[in-house]
Parts: sequence; C-alpha cells; structure tokens
Amino acid sequence: MQYKAFWFRDDVKAFAHYESHRGFVTKTLLMSFPQERRALSTYEGLKYVRFACIHYAPKEFWAEVKNVREAESYITSYLASLNVPRGKATCLMTAADVDKASVRVEEYKSLWFAAFVTAGTKHNAMRAGVDEAQCWEDDTEFDCGVGTISVILITNATLTEASMARAIVTATEAKVAALEDFGVESSYTRGAKA
Repeated sequence: MQYKAFWFRDDVKAFAHYESHRGFVTKTLLMSFPQERRALSTYEGLKYVRFACIHYAPKEFWAEVKNVREAESYITSYLASLNVPRGKATCLMTAADVDKASVRVEEYKSLWFAAFVTAGTKHNAMRAGVDEAQCWEDDTEFDCGVGTISVILITNATLTEASMARAIVTATEAKVAALEDFGVESSYTRGAKA
C-alpha cells in the first residue's frame, strides 16, 4: 500500500492511498479529523465521524459488485485494512479517478471551507426531468452505470443540521453550473444538457 500527502489544514489531513484489490488498482482520498465531527452524507445520513473518503475502483471492478450489501462489505473490509473503523467513517464510492480530484478552499474571516471533488460524466450524464433513471438498488440488487460527481465539503465551522442540508443543496447547484459551463450533454438524450 502506498500513501501520498494530498492536503492539510488545522489538523485535518487528506491522503491518497493506493493498493491492489482483486487484481485492480484502487485509490482512496481519505480525510482524517483530530476529533469526531458531525457529517451529513447522502449515502449514510447524519452520523459522527473521524474520517471521510472518496474511494475509487475502475468500472470493471464495480461491474463485479452485485448489490449494496456487497459494496458495503467491500468498503468495510477496505477501511479495516487502513485501520479505519467503518462506524467512524463516511465514504463515497466512484469510478472517477481520485488522482484527478480537485480541491478548492474558500475563506471568510476566521472560517474556511474546502471542497474535494471527483467527476466522471462520460457514461451517465443525465438531464433531470428528461432522462429516465438508469440505476436501481435495494438490499438484493445493484444495477447502475459508472460515472459520478462526488463531493466532500469540510469546514472549520460548526454547522447545524439545517446548514449541512443547505450546503448539499448549494453543492448540487454548483454541480449543475459546472456541467453547464463545460457543455456536458446527456448520455441518453441527444441535444439535452446534463
């Protein structure tokens, strides 16, 4: 396993981890916090964490993942190999390479906000309200194409639950603006903007 320093600020540390799993090279952008903090995840809801991550594996790997339980079992095992307790981490899983992650930091007075973003829109860029859902998942089945925009927002501020929810709304609006700025079109409906 290899590690590479990625970003540091006020005892918040981000490292890139590289290893081989099932014959595939996997990469994880792992953030660690000096103490537990509240996090709101669109995958796991509200929880207290010491770690957050964006975990990359190539699309061929994800084609082998058949259901949500298998994906959860895999990420739990992977985090254990890093000595990260699953209950104290929130993670996003993606086929967008974390080596190409973007980090943007904004400051206002004594506050800072950092956004860690990976993006892949080649295969499943969609136009809301036009394209039909292309993913299905429940406890027994997982059928979804690859391609995500994963965002982890970190701040030194203590946010209320409402403020965290609002941050997700704003991040979603920023995703839409970025897709528009880059002229990304739907993968499914010719001529429709994603």
